[in-house]
Parts: sequence; C-alpha cells; structure tokens
Amino acid sequence: MEKQMFYTVDGQKVPLKPLKTVGLVTPERNHNLNHVATRLASSSRLGMNTEVPANFVVLRGDSAKLEEVRHDEDVYSVRSAFLDPNGLEFILTDEVLVRFEGSVSRENRRQLCENYNTVILDDTSDIWRIRVLDRDGDAPLTIANDLAAEPGVEFAEPNALQNAVFMAVAAPTDQKFTDEWHLNNTGQGGGVVGADVKALNAWEVSKGAPDIRVVIHDSGVDINHPDLKANIGPGWDFDNNDDDASNPSGPHGTACAGIVAAAQNGQGVVGIAPNCKIIPLRAAGAHTWETWAQTFEWAAEHGDIISCSWSISPNNTLSAAIRKVISSGRNGKGIPVFCATGNDGVTPIYYPASMAETIAVGASTNQDRRAFYSSYGQGIDFVAPSGGGTRRIETTDIQGSNGYNKNAGALGDYCEAEDDSGFSGTSAATPLAAGVAALMLSVNPSLSAAEVRNILRETAIKIDPVNGQYNADGWSQQYGYGRIDAAQAVLAAQNLKGDIFKRASGPAKDIPDNSPVGIRDVIGFTESARISSIKVSVDITHTYRGDLRVTLLAPSGTAVVLHNRQGGRADDLKYTFDFTSTPELRNLMGQSLSGEWILQVQDLARIDYGRLNRWEIEVKGIAGEGDVILLEESPGVRIPDHNPTGIQRTLISHTSGQVQDIEVSVDLTHTYIGDLIVSLISPQNTKVDLHSRSGGSEDNLIKDYTLQTTPGLQQLIGESTQGNWKLMVADVAGLDLGKLNHWSLKIKRQI
Repeated sequence: MEKQMFYTVDGQKVPLKPLKTVGLVTPERNHNLNHVATRLASSSRLGMNTEVPANFVVLRGDSAKLEEVRHDEDVYSVRSAFLDPNGLEFILTDEVLVRFEGSVSRENRRQLCENYNTVILDDTSDIWRIRVLDRDGDAPLTIANDLAAEPGVEFAEPNALQNAVFMAVAAPTDQKFTDEWHLNNTGQGGGVVGADVKALNAWEVSKGAPDIRVVIHDSGVDINHPDLKANIGPGWDFDNNDDDASNPSGPHGTACAGIVAAAQNGQGVVGIAPNCKIIPLRAAGAHTWETWAQTFEWAAEHGDIISCSWSISPNNTLSAAIRKVISSGRNGKGIPVFCATGNDGVTPIYYPASMAETIAVGASTNQDRRAFYSSYGQGIDFVAPSGGGTRRIETTDIQGSNGYNKNAGALGDYCEAEDDSGFSGTSAATPLAAGVAALMLSVNPSLSAAEVRNILRETAIKIDPVNGQYNADGWSQQYGYGRIDAAQAVLAAQNLKGDIFKRASGPAKDIPDNSPVGIRDVIGFTESARISSIKVSVDITHTYRGDLRVTLLAPSGTAVVLHNRQGGRADDLKYTFDFTSTPELRNLMGQSLSGEWILQVQDLARIDYGRLNRWEIEVKGIAGEGDVILLEESPGVRIPDHNPTGIQRTLISHTSGQVQDIEVSVDLTHTYIGDLIVSLISPQNTKVDLHSRSGGSEDNLIKDYTLQTTPGLQQLIGESTQGNWKLMVADVAGLDLGKLNHWSLKIKRQI
C-alpha cells in the first residue's frame, strides 16, 4: 500500500497525491545544471519546463524515463512533485523552511538541523531555510514533517516550487463605459437594472486619490497601455528580478488593472477608482514558497491594498507573510488583501482566500445571481460583479493580438463584454472589490484593514435572498454578506473618521497555574467616545499557550474571549486581536469608551507557568458624548429640476440602540425653496417630511429640524439607531435650480 503523503498548515494535515510524471533535477556537485538538464532531456525525450527560474530544472514526461534519470551518474537527486486537494501542482526543491519557537536557542536550532542531515542556508530571519542532503525524492517533505513534530518547532514545510493558478474563466464618456455594466447596469444584454456596484453614486463622493496605491499581484501589467499608463506606478517583476513588470504574452494582470484604475481620459474603459495608482507586481512563473512570501513583503512596502486573483497550495510561510502585511502594513493600520475564492463552483474556497485574515471575493452576474463557477462556503466575505450571466467584463487587454482579444492593432486592446474576449471569473470580481476599497481609503486613509473589511460587509446588498438563505448575522454560504455596494461603502468610510485613544498597562503579573480565577488587570479611559473599531494587544510569556484563556471585559459588561486554549505546546502569546482575527470584537462597536476595561488571563491546565507582561487597547472613536451619534456628509450634489424622484443620500449608523432625541440639519442652495420637498427616512423606513414646498420664492434652505420644530420626528422615538438613514430631496417644479451642500444627523440614544 502506498504511503499517504501530506504536509501540515496551521496544525492541519494537507493530503497530497504523488505526480510521478514531474521531477526537479539536482545535478552532482561541480556539474553544470543546464548542461546536465539539456543532455537528459535529449537522451530521455523528457520535456524541460521553461517556466521556472533559471536556477531550477524541471523535467516532465513518462514516469519510467523519469525514474531512469534518478539513477544517472550526473544526477544527485530528482525531487518529487505532488497535487494538493484542489489539484494544484507543486514540486519539491532541496530546501525546507522552519520557524522555531522563540524559547529555542540558536545552538539548539542548529543542532536540530544537523540531526536531520541538513545544511543551514539562511538563519537571518524568523524563518530558517535549510538544504536537505538526503537523495530520496520525497526527503524534503518527510524531513519537514519530522521537524514539524519536534518540540520547539512552530512549523516546518518544504520550500516548494509552484505556479499560481489565475482565476479567470475560459470562454463558454469613455467610449466603452456604456459596456461596463459592472459599474452601471442599465439592463445591457438582458442584465438586471442596478445589478452593479453603484459606481456613479460612489463617484459623487470620490473617484479616488493618486496617493492610494493598489498592488496588482498578478501576471504582469501592460504598463504602456493608453488607458493605464497615466496611473501606473513603479512595479517589480519577480520572474526576471527587474523593474519591468509588463508581460507581453500574459493578459490576466492587465485585465485586472483596468478594472481597478483605468484612467478616465475619454477613450476606452474606466476603472472603479480612475484616479488611484496601479502598482504592478509580476509573478507569472513558478516560485518557491519562500519567494511567494517575499512578493508580499515587497507589496507591503509599495502599496496600500493588494489584489490577488490566483491560488496556490496552502503553506505556513506564505500565510505568515500575509498575516504580517494585514496586521502591520501601512504603519500599523494594516493592508487589506483581496483574494479570489476560486472558479470550481463548489465549496470550499481556495487558498489564500480561505485564510481568516484575507478578504475572500466571489463572483455575481449581471442578473444578480452567484456565477455558476464561483466557489463559495466558509470564509467568503462577499461577491462582486463578473461574468457568468449574459455579459462578461469589459476591461483593458494587452495591446495587439497576444491577449484575450485576438484582433490586431488597437482593436485588440480591450476585453469585450459581449464576446469571448471578455474578462470573467473571480479574477475579475477581486480587483473590482479592491478598487472599491481604494475609493474608501481615498476618503478616509486612516481606516484599518479590519475596518475596510467590516464596512464592505455591512454595506453589501443581500441579493437573491431566497437562494442565498442569509443567516441571522446576514451571511450566506453562496454570497457571504452580499454584493458589494461602492456608494454605501464610500459613504460609510467617510463617516467613520474619528480619534485614536490608546492606553497600555505593564503589570508583570504571574499567572497562577491551573486556576480558573486567574488574574485581572485594568485599563481605564475617562474620555467620552463611541467605539468604531478596537484592537487589543497582549504580551504573555508562558511555556504552554494551549493552557490559556484570555478575555476582555468592557465597561458595559460585554465579554469577548480573545484566546481560548489554541496553540498547543507553543510558547508565549504575543498577538494583536482585531475585527479580522476576532470578529466578536465587533460587538463592542457603538459602545462607550469611558470606564474600566478588564483583561482576565486564566491558566486552565497543570504544570506550565507564565506571566502577563503587558497589554494595550487602541480604540478609534468619535469624541464627545458616548450616547450621542453624529453623522454627516458634504456631497455637493445637484438637485435635478422638475423631477419628483430627486436625489437620495445615505448616512450609515453602525451604533445599536434606540432613538431618544434626534436633530436633522440641512444646507441647500436653491433659487426657489417653494419647489422643494425634503424628507428623512429611518432604517425602519419611517418617512418624515421636513420641508414640503413652503417658503415660496425665498433662496436657500439652511435649517435645523428638531423634535420641537418638527413634530413628525417624534414618531422616530424608540426606533433603532442602527442602519441606513436616508435624506430625499426633490424639486417638483420647473425653472429653478439648486444643490445639497451638507446634511447631518445628531441622534441621542436611550440610556
């Protein structure tokens, strides 16, 4: 019986299927790699893979001939290849990646590596890189698994060579804007009107800021494309190790880039964030898992958002790099990483979208249904428009006939939504969501990665409710939290601006062993503010973190378990908990900051000991009375003349509670306010007329409406404060014109 092969990611075994027709050749010492490979390929009639870095040779073909190569006198070893559970191929190299626990001395680390007949290649970072000397083709995998089982090893895995699988689907005022239904669906080609991301409404607030940079982590971008070059920033090519991130034969990344930030220049298409910057990162070829991790280190240094429309096999090395980017990038605010869920049309979703920290994007169609190919299930955050209905996505293609569009000359510069050249798949949905995030950071660059994700979830539209079967938390296996809404997301981002409140305590308290009472430490805040986001950092030394439970108690009495005996025998707990890692912290949104915050640490098993060294709370909130909700915007939008539909604006309250008092302020310039009807609509759809064609020929409407001046507002008392508050403004007569400059809500919650 053939031995079951596997490797371990986050403590879970990933089963592998041997791929006996592929092998990576290592020549004997002092033999030229290319000379040996060329001779072997010629004599054995095996194919040489040219899409790998120059320092590797991969042969493909008949398994019996490959077995003969293993015994060639010039060959040191032929490393094995495998398929993961998603059918993704990776190939072993001679190297293994190891991360040790902090308590293990360098001497003991070196001794452990020697015990397994390996040579240390790099010990300068958190993750060591070692070379396996055992000639057996599977040795790097088996040694990695043996090392992973050793005390003091956090993880060990082969430094595998792997191509990303890109998530595009094979075919079944700007000139082309009318074909970009994903931005503004008017029913083109039989689509459902409004099945789009509400780009026009979002653009009333912002079309993006040039200092917000979206890294297109993909196959490369046509940096000279006429619709892209104005928005292209300096990139990097990991395939050739140079700064030319273009790819004349790989169109995938160019299509993604156009969806994000094709320029609004009167020609071609326009991106969702046409004033933002595109940072191209080319990784079209095969790379080791260590190099895949390095791509994210580079991306974090050069971008604010990362878009990834691809998948590879799960691995600890890449996961560690992605987690660091999301938690620590952008000077500690975190970088949102958007990943495609996959195109198998089944559950589960693909890696790295399957990571809890990444933002997983599925695909919806122009008919507001899940695309047939869109992978779904646990971990999906939301969907964004793509192909799969009656239209694909209109976007940029590499110039000429080498892309998806095979027409020569300028006719081949774009993917056409109406034919097979159109872009599709979760590959198209992912950069669209990333581009919406770019608009959000443009209006509020202080947003954390967790806040970006949370806003996109909360403002998503719950399409297809019958088939979606959204649960009590508003989440669906098919759609996540729904289809993204750029307009509402940008408004929510704009409204979430606030102050940062930070306190720390360094108690250096010993944690009693096997004691459910544990220890408690207090941090107090005297400031009045309502919480919009919160992060809690802990520094605990302990010899077995699987014994520990860590709980945060808010002044309101709300308890949030931050850590509940995970991590097994690993030492120490030094971690920052936020909305992404610990969704239960979202229960604190809208609560008052003021009061005593308590951290409880319990050791619930015997033998091991530890100490709470330090902990910190960082809260973003709106200063002022904690039970008063302040919402406002300054849209500066025109009111259409003699149009009973008028305009609608939305302010989103994330704060739960019931209305005790409310004040509405409006600032309208208009040459005849007797033409105007102004109404407020609550989250429960209660409509209150604030102004109804009074005032005759007077100019402008700049006024505060209170319970005393506007009795109709009294019907809102006791209603929920949380949700979408809408202002409707209509000009119902001809001739006179105006615009809405500013409006705001001040809501006092019942205590």
